Amino acid sequence: MNTLRNQLQLEQRLAQVVETYRALVDTSAVEFALASPCRNWYWESAFPRRASHYFIASLNPVFPPLEYGVGLMRFALPRYYTLFMQMPPMIGHSAASGALLYYVPKLDLFISGTMNQIKKRSLSCNLMVRLVMAVMQALKKP
Repeated sequence: MNTLRNQLQLEQRLAQVVETYRALVDTSAVEFALASPCRNWYWESAFPRRASHYFIASLNPVFPPLEYGVGLMRFALPRYYTLFMQMPPMIGHSAASGALLYYVPKLDLFISGTMNQIKKRSLSCNLMVRLVMAVMQALKKP
């Protein structure tokens, strides 16, 4: 993060995004953590390690936007899903219970979280995308 002020603004924005999901029915146990070791920045609690060397490039398409390798997924949204904002690919895994752990190599950002429910499994991925977009917008500011 460029300045402490920008970092605080980003953390407030991320908290707002998570709170909107916490307010939804059946999602009171929403927990997420983001980390960017190269920027020495962490939000919530996280203990990241570099994950890029664990990624195995043998991916098979599952259904858009997921490709599946040996225990890892590549989550890459087309631009038309994000109002034409370019989303960097994310490497990690999503569970049926709404839990996820992803790494965004372009941003050196780790994302972990859970919605702790299975009724609306896509909510955790929606929230992950919104959090990554908030980080990207904060990094664009001078």
